Amino acid sequence: MILSFTADRTDIAERETVVLRWQGQGATSAAIWWFDARALPSPSVEIVGDPNAGSAVINPDASPIHLTLRNAAGEATATVELNIHCVYAWIPELAGNPNAQRCPGAPVYTYAAQQSFENGFMVWSANEQLITVFYEGGQGPCLSGPCFRSFRDDFHEGDPESDPAIIPPDGRYQPVRGFGLVWRTDAEVRNGLGWATAPETSGDTWSQSFTGEGRHNTYNYLRDLNGRIIFMAYFNSAWQLYP
Repeated sequence: MILSFTADRTDIAERETVVLRWQGQGATSAAIWWFDARALPSPSVEIVGDPNAGSAVINPDASPIHLTLRNAAGEATATVELNIHCVYAWIPELAGNPNAQRCPGAPVYTYAAQQSFENGFMVWSANEQLITVFYEGGQGPCLSGPCFRSFRDDFHEGDPESDPAIIPPDGRYQPVRGFGLVWRTDAEVRNGLGWATAPETSGDTWSQSFTGEGRHNTYNYLRDLNGRIIFMAYFNSAWQLYP
């Protein structure tokens, strides 16, 4: 069904325009696609006009690129491999990640704080002044699996660091400062996380994000202060450990 499928060049810069051309026979429809960050086909570029002789202009962020021709008897797919030169390289610890075929954003190195809770943990990032609450599955808003929520750090020096009326059980802690402010003022956070199981710690960390297809398509890798790498998907606020 597919006689040829070519690109005008295969060595390109990140998001550079590529012209694809193909020849086929017997097809009634055609589509061009590649994989998104969830290893699912990206939104197809459906071809208008003759599906057996056409061209399409795309700005790919991943390779390979696939052409699928279809008719009543079935479908056939051909592939073009592109060598995409990214502006930024992946952090070495992420070089083998499942999304390494995509171009990442700039790596971010920052100071952070972290605290463990009965049902999850919190991370504060100095560069964004952001507190992210990571719930284990089944707690807080995460009925279908682990998820996260982010909050602006509204704690200011001189504010009360804790509430003396809140007395944790033995072996547990009331979070303080920014973590404590979020925990005390948001019932979902407090009920979802439970008590802190240790005092907060601090240190240096890094993160690196990339974009996939569609809306809400930002993904992020974050190294926490325990050395774990957390993969965060913003389209559904889900997280998991990598690898």
